[in-house]
Amino acid sequence: MENLEKVNLESKRLILQTISLEHTEDVFQEFTSEITTFMYPKPAQSLSETEKIIRDMILQRENHTNLVLVILKKEHLKFLGICEVGAIDTQGLPRNKLFQETNHRDKAARSWGFPP
Repeated sequence: MENLEKVNLESKRLILQTISLEHTEDVFQEFTSEITTFMYPKPAQSLSETEKIIRDMILQRENHTNLVLVILKKEHLKFLGICEVGAIDTQGLPRNKLFQETNHRDKAARSWGFPP
């Protein structure tokens, strides 16, 4: 895929789009230590730390090594989580991650197989 900046996937209820700095507050607020138990990096302690993490994600996208997308509820553009496709343009095997809505408000997130 040549241009990863313009990735935008839509279904009847969801939009997946490339992560950007406009998602900093949502990521900071929602990705708590409870949610990120098995994730890297650890939860950010500040908005500026979250911004640095997102800038790293953007750099990886520009380098065609990883693609991080935010998952939004289409109706109100509510932030539900992120997903990542890794090992783009590399010799390694791709890895995919899907993270649920961070505070378990939405029962649909649990149906994806994540523990309550």
